[in-house]
Amino acid sequence: MNKDDAARAYGKLATTERVVFLLYLAHQLTVAARAITSSQEPEANQRKKHVAINEMINHITLHGMQVLRNEPPKQSDGSLFSVVYETAARAKAVPELLAAVKYVQERVK
Repeated sequence: MNKDDAARAYGKLATTERVVFLLYLAHQLTVAARAITSSQEPEANQRKKHVAINEMINHITLHGMQVLRNEPPKQSDGSLFSVVYETAARAKAVPELLAAVKYVQERVK
């Protein structure tokens, strides 16, 4: 599973389910942030991941609001997932992101 798989799965959903997908994803990223806090990683790495997760949630929730309000999105669906993935990659938080996406994909179809 990668960012393209997530974008494809998301793109096949109806509008309401897209919003549910994004809300679930934002929620799972908050769960990942809590897990990072209790991990054995050095504090500097934890901070980088927390900042990256915050940025990902920012992009995800803004996109969800735009979908819900039927506004033109600031980013295309593919661009959203690319930005989120790149943000995770910079902070070495890709495993946390992919675990969150997998969780969501199993629940929103």
